[in-house]
Amino acid sequence: MKKKTQILLISLWGLAVAGSRILYFSLNRRPVVDTYEYFANAMIQVEKSSAPFTSGLAYAYTEFLSRLLRFTGNRIEAVSIFQMITQILWIIFLFAGISMIFGKLAAVVSMTILAALPVIFNSMLEPSTENFYMLHLSLVLMLLGVFSMQTRKKGWFERRIYELYLLTAGFYLGVICIWNYTGFSLLLIGVYIIICNYVLLKEKIKAQKEKKEEKPKNQIMRVFYQGFWLLFGIFAGMFTTLMKYTGRTGQTLGQQFDWWMIQLRSFPNRCQDISTWLIVVLVMSVFIGILCNMVFFAVKKKKAGQAEENNKVLEEAAESPEEESDMEETHEGYVTTADGRQIKLLDNPLPVPKKHVKREMRFDFDFEDEGKKENCIEEKSDFDIEISENDDFDLI
Repeated sequence: MKKKTQILLISLWGLAVAGSRILYFSLNRRPVVDTYEYFANAMIQVEKSSAPFTSGLAYAYTEFLSRLLRFTGNRIEAVSIFQMITQILWIIFLFAGISMIFGKLAAVVSMTILAALPVIFNSMLEPSTENFYMLHLSLVLMLLGVFSMQTRKKGWFERRIYELYLLTAGFYLGVICIWNYTGFSLLLIGVYIIICNYVLLKEKIKAQKEKKEEKPKNQIMRVFYQGFWLLFGIFAGMFTTLMKYTGRTGQTLGQQFDWWMIQLRSFPNRCQDISTWLIVVLVMSVFIGILCNMVFFAVKKKKAGQAEENNKVLEEAAESPEEESDMEETHEGYVTTADGRQIKLLDNPLPVPKKHVKREMRFDFDFEDEGKKENCIEEKSDFDIEISENDDFDLI
């Protein structure tokens, strides 16, 4: 499929996602309900009071809503519009991140499933942390996707800008890991990218060590240092976020870490202020998309291999037909060819023409029976004419 066609189809897909959200929000007649009281907590913060501190994600979301309400006023409809815009953005960003890491087919399948679920549509109609968190999760995944794609196409070089990029992506990942345990799924994806980079860059780095005359700016960053900068950023982000919470709650860093670990107890209902159903459908949809992408390319690779093998056999047969026939081994009932195939021999039910025998024809005038010889000589036919020396012949 041509690149322009792919861009057109992806653009139409994005318009369909955005249009379906806008249409659903416009036709909805249900009132916006503050089920989890995030809107109420944001209004309290506008009045400079302390809000409940249940999790890091709830704290970050409430802080953001309090800043939003300073511009829009205490209108819950404004929060709902913000939820709709956020959902459209995180679906598009998540699509981009998955396509850069796992392929466009995986992104189309997984995000189509996820975007069509009713639970995703309904999350726009109430102030909740799901869309806010998914926006940040998709941004981090897109940063990792750029890291993966750049390494595959051009390489990841030993430059300060590349080190800063990995440090920033790791820091951002560490923050959302403290917000919610779902962020650790991106840590697994980061490990997957590092392993793929090791397989991809192993030969290039080995050749780079042998060529010492390479310029420093063209040096490919070793996979160890890629993982180091990413992991260092993750720990820096987690530590900074927990330190911020200590200033907010007045507890020590150890007590704040224990508070963060205890939040896992609420997993059956809402894990760190995120619906468990959202986590399940997110993981399942991405897994289905990756599986479809793997099956598609496995079948495509198998067909390409078979076609290449058939072409190779035909080329060898055309180049050296005599050698191939000499290498055939005939066994009882079948023939084994040079490439290992066994061809069964069948009896021909049709009659075979007789073998041609060359014969020589000659006339033998030596008669053994003298009587027959005399009769043969004496007998005359109507065409026997005696010619004398005085005969004239007219030629017309």
